[in-house]
Amino acid sequence: FKSDPQDCMPATLCRKLQIDLLRKELGFKGVLVSDAAPMIGITSRVKEDDMVVENIVNGSDVFLFADPIKDFDRLMKAVRSKRLTEERVYESAGRVLEMKARLNLHKHPFGEKVSMEMFHEHRNTAQSAADKSITLLKDDGMVPVSLNNEAKVLTVTLTYKGHNRSPQDLGIVDQELIDRGFQVDHLYSPGHSELLKKVPEYDMVFVNMYITMHMKMGTMRATAEAVMPFWRAFYANNQNVVFTSFGNPYVLYEQPHLPNMLLTYSASEVSQRAVVKVWLGELEPEGVCPVLQPKVTIKRFEYSGK
Repeated sequence: FKSDPQDCMPATLCRKLQIDLLRKELGFKGVLVSDAAPMIGITSRVKEDDMVVENIVNGSDVFLFADPIKDFDRLMKAVRSKRLTEERVYESAGRVLEMKARLNLHKHPFGEKVSMEMFHEHRNTAQSAADKSITLLKDDGMVPVSLNNEAKVLTVTLTYKGHNRSPQDLGIVDQELIDRGFQVDHLYSPGHSELLKKVPEYDMVFVNMYITMHMKMGTMRATAEAVMPFWRAFYANNQNVVFTSFGNPYVLYEQPHLPNMLLTYSASEVSQRAVVKVWLGELEPEGVCPVLQPKVTIKRFEYSGK
């Protein structure tokens, strides 16, 4: 390999990685799938007409996000010109067909029909995984919360309005709280004036930050659109607030002054149910975050006015 990374080919174009290392040295016999065709790794090194051929020649079996008509023609031309051998085509085709056979896709292209027993088993497994994953990133003693059965609770979802991810809101959280007897109101990405006006009316506020990949192209940062409600002394004025990040372990890098922070690793229904259990002390947070967190301590100060 070359010493300068700029001179090295990306893995999906590198014979040394895909064939010499994975196939020969490590003995991998499964299917190799390329990076997405539009990604910069492959598009920065070869022309569009050459991408699929160079990828297959150098070891991949599946070209991800291909243009089926154009790329099929490109592969046929490469075979006719001997740039791509028929033997190499049969190798990849054989691996893909074997993978499909192992999964019984030749019998059930979309998978076997799920029985109710299997459905409940899968759902219980998913819930168990979610329950074990909730992570306490920062603790100021607020979790678990102490609430009367009929306490007034406000949930706040902070996200990018209008994004195309689903779910856009966290309705399961509200339903879980209602099922436990709490009076629940909800705000969806409110402005700071609206939030500051509403917060004093409630015994507890759960601020849920739902900022994940692909909501905004190329970033998971908690930008002004999502954190605007926290301006104007929100933290100093309100003590009964619990913060949770749904699917983003980096929030404390953007908002190190948050006094507490729980982390789920998705916004799925099972994750929403799991975090409510942790809020209310029905479940201990035992997850371990794979990302190092910033070491910042922010104390609350009382200003005497003098």
